[in-house]
Amino acid sequence: MSTKTPSKTPVKDKAEKTPSTPSLKGTPDGDGTPAKQSPGTPTRTGELKKRASSKAFLLNFENYSPELESVAEAKASKSKWSVVTVLKQFKTGKLTLKFLATVKELLREADDLKKFTAEKGFQELIGLPQKNDYEKKNEAIRLSIVDILSTFAKEPIVYKEIVTDPVILAQIILWSDVPGSELKANIYTLLAVIPMLAGDEELAQAGYYQVLQALDHYNYQTREPRRYQHLVQALYHEKSARTILGILSLINMLVNAPEDLNDRLAMRAEFRGIGIAQALDVVQDNKELNNQDIFDNIKGWKDDAFSDEEDYKDLLTETAQMTIEFGKKDAYVGAIEKRIQDSPVLSSFFPL
Repeated sequence: MSTKTPSKTPVKDKAEKTPSTPSLKGTPDGDGTPAKQSPGTPTRTGELKKRASSKAFLLNFENYSPELESVAEAKASKSKWSVVTVLKQFKTGKLTLKFLATVKELLREADDLKKFTAEKGFQELIGLPQKNDYEKKNEAIRLSIVDILSTFAKEPIVYKEIVTDPVILAQIILWSDVPGSELKANIYTLLAVIPMLAGDEELAQAGYYQVLQALDHYNYQTREPRRYQHLVQALYHEKSARTILGILSLINMLVNAPEDLNDRLAMRAEFRGIGIAQALDVVQDNKELNNQDIFDNIKGWKDDAFSDEEDYKDLLTETAQMTIEFGKKDAYVGAIEKRIQDSPVLSSFFPL
């Protein structure tokens, strides 16, 4: 795992990786085997865990999603369905919560999950709410779909599908525009955890990149004045502790995951520019939000900001001590070259 350095987001597929995608810190390396995770122990993101509550990243989505249908009933009806018949049912657009619960149980079988993914089943799944007129059930249907995605996102075949197809996250982020809903909380939590589910550094980068792309898509589709503004504004108005925790976890992931110090400082400055400091004060002063995970996230934001600012001061001090006298020019140029090489972004644009 990476350790924090004065030059400290997750991962795009090799074929799609862009020069401007920041590298992420603390993702698995070696054989790529994920470390066991439990609340209170280091996660595969290492230092990130200190700033964003580990419990928030380790949410068991199934425990937080309402029991829409009897699991026993869904398991019993599973035998009546196959991947082929499920996909045919998708085409009709006729949905029930019982049917989606059955789909979830069907996908627990590794072979069925593989077939479903190969047939672009998840792309079909996220398009289902647009194909029906169940206005009163629409939110519940979407909640069930997000629950299915959250349950299987950790499976390598599904994770790769999510991070290589921009439509999936771009679509579900638009569903989050429902104030005070369980759906909003689950979507934000899923986005926050995506990079943490990756088995290696490259996939983590692809996951982070797709989360950024999804949020940019939301910004464009909703004509949001400034990127991420809806996240900060929600901290003022949301009453649900779970929703606020999901938002804070997502913000902390966006800011703290980049390996490079410059990338972290730039992302944090963007949030400061839209009033994150004042919003955090409002949340912290809310007497009705007696939630330790929320307070841990706020403390994490402040602690990480202080740590990065100290690193930046050290860097400025080091630079100030240099001179560009002719006799010492080589040392100065060498320091600049090292700074460029250490930055995944700068090194892509200024090959030495």
